[in-house]
Amino acid sequence: MALSPLSILVLVGGGIGFLWAQNVLLIRNASGKTIEQFSLVVCHKSHQIENIADGETRKLSFLVTGDSNLQIDVKFQDGTTLSSSFGYVTGGVGAFHNRATTTVRSHVIEGSQQVKR
Repeated sequence: MALSPLSILVLVGGGIGFLWAQNVLLIRNASGKTIEQFSLVVCHKSHQIENIADGETRKLSFLVTGDSNLQIDVKFQDGTTLSSSFGYVTGGVGAFHNRATTTVRSHVIEGSQQVKR
């Protein structure tokens, strides 16, 4: 069954809208060692990624269901840990298209959040 041009336009527009609406944290490992577990807690929900090699960059999508900061916890393969929090997200209209970046170094976690336009 062939799709009409209008159906194709709706599907493409919906897909682009979904990608725009996602909240994304970009994770950069610049620590000189492998991250065994990276954890983001936002709005009382935990999101985790394992085994991030030194020099590797990953993306993590998350939902915003209320007001919250971004809490980061890192455990390296050698057993050392780091924690930090930064940024702020809000529910409602502010629950979509949040963009933040965190760079994990050997002794500190640096975080920044893009301002919405």
